[in-house]
This record gives sequence, structure tokens and C-alpha cells, in this order.
Amino acid sequence: GRVPPELTGVGSKLTEDWLNRILFGEGGEVRPYLNTRMPHYLGYQLGDLPDIFVVADKNPNPPQINVSGLLHHHRNRYGRQLMGTEGLSCITCHNLKGHRSLGMPAVDLSVVPERLQPEWFKRFLLEPASVNPNTRMPAFFTDGKSAFKNLFDGDAGKQIEAIWIYLKEIDQTRLPVGMEKTNAYVLVPKDRPIIHRTFMKDVGPRTIAVGYPEKVHLAFDASSCRVVLVWKGEFLDAESAQADRFAPYVFPLGDDIHSFQPKEGESDRENQRQFLGYRLDAIGIPTFRYEQGDTLVEETWRPLDDGSGFTRQLKTLGETPGEVVEEVRW
Repeated sequence: GRVPPELTGVGSKLTEDWLNRILFGEGGEVRPYLNTRMPHYLGYQLGDLPDIFVVADKNPNPPQINVSGLLHHHRNRYGRQLMGTEGLSCITCHNLKGHRSLGMPAVDLSVVPERLQPEWFKRFLLEPASVNPNTRMPAFFTDGKSAFKNLFDGDAGKQIEAIWIYLKEIDQTRLPVGMEKTNAYVLVPKDRPIIHRTFMKDVGPRTIAVGYPEKVHLAFDASSCRVVLVWKGEFLDAESAQADRFAPYVFPLGDDIHSFQPKEGESDRENQRQFLGYRLDAIGIPTFRYEQGDTLVEETWRPLDDGSGFTRQLKTLGETPGEVVEEVRW
């Protein structure tokens, strides 16, 4: 822990920003367990040293790597699979986003896109021992093929790009399998309702799901401005929304589900309602607001004390104000 890392190739390894952080004493430490510490230099003492490193270490033939995020294999769920225990198991050794590895901890990989140049990253993964003969990093890729064959037919280039994109988007996605807690995305209303905007099967892409501590829940469609589903029991598992930017539909977790169909002769597309949003009361219960023609409507669903259903309150405001209150049980 007393020997500092080699400077060989550092200009082609580190990003300009990260190199400046280290040289000017503005952070950049990734191995806090080492006893060696970087001396603090003044700006005039360093001069153009960062630029000199970059010029001196420029790689004339860097490996080609596309990290635009625009290709199909750049969807971060692929990188997540590779990082986890169902892929290359990078988390066996490496910490990630402050979470400890499954074994002896190594450098936290969440800083890789900010710290390393993508060309160096690819070169190191393809041939770790040739870049650093003393590394403990195993070789997962040989002759352009990955040890993990179940993704992209083992194409090393695509897998390395997928890992980079996942690390770049780590703050927007989930931890890898093996590091993430079981049922980490199950939504459980406790002290107040949970409101979750999502894509729900049989409701649509503008679903507003509301879960209540009383274990009765509803799904409001902001397109048709009506409650489409109610159910009892557990609320929702939001895993699919976190797993992929192209999120599939979610389903109610409860087993007592009731669907409300449009009135006979009326379709959701023809009801001409315009959604205006919702307001929350002091305990978090939403009131949905929408216009139907010249009439403003406010609709509130409150759980019954015995958990058997809801009280539905419908207020109309305008020239002919009115109010309807009914119990909804199923």
C-alpha cells in the first residue's frame, strides 16, 4: 500500500478532467486504502504538465469503441446483466456506487466513465496483463470473444460497450443481479398513499396508480380521465420501469382485481375529457381534476375503513354545480 501507481500511459488512460483533479489536488482518489498520498502542488509549479502527459502518451492506434448510447446493444440492461452474477460477475471484486463487492473489494467502477478514456478501457479489458502486468484482473475476452457467450454471441466489442453505457447511466438504473436486494422495487404504502405514474396493462401509457395503506388501490387513466382498475392486496412492483428505458407494462400485485368498462355506446376516445392534473389533501389522497365540455369535474376516491372498497366523490363545478357520493365495493 506504499507504492504509488505507475505513470506509464496515464495521459491516454485518464480523462483530462480527472488528470487535472489529481495533479491540482482537487480529488480523484479511487484507492483510499493505499497509504501513499499525492503531494499538493501549486498551479505555477505544474504549468502545462497535464497537457504534456496527454501529448506524450497519445496512442496512435487506439481501439475503436462506440459509446454514443444510440445502438441497440447500448441499452443499459445489457451492461447490467454482464456486471452481475448472471454475466461476467464484475461485482465479485468491484464495488459499485458505494455498494461493497461480494468479495475482496477493488476499485468502484461507477466512476469509470468520468475517470477513464473509453479507448483505454476497451484495451485494458481485452488484454489486462499487457496493459498492467501486475494486475489481478482476469482476462474475460480472448481473440475478440467473451467468456460469456449468452449475449451478442460473445462479441467482445459489443459487450464492452454495453458495460461502459451501463456505468455511464448507473444513476438512472438498477444495481446488477447479485448486488440488488430482493423485491427492491415493490411499492408498499405505509403512512400515506403512494402515487406512481407508469405504463399499466389494460389502462395505458398514462396510468396514475394510487396505492393506499388500507390495501385497496386504483389505476386512473389520464387519457380517458376515469378510474379503470381497482384491486385489493399488494400494490405494485415497479421493477420493470427501472429495468429498461423502454419499460414494459406493469401489473397489479393484488389478486382481487375489478375493471370498469366505458358505458355502453361510449368509447374512451370519444368522451372528450381533458385532464387537468390532481391535488393532494393533507393525508396524501389525490383529487383528479378534468374538464368535460364546459364542466369542471373533481373526482376523489377514499378507502373505506374496513378495506372493502372506496367512497367515490364526484363534484361538478360551473353553471350547474353538483355532487355525487357513492360506495364502490367488489
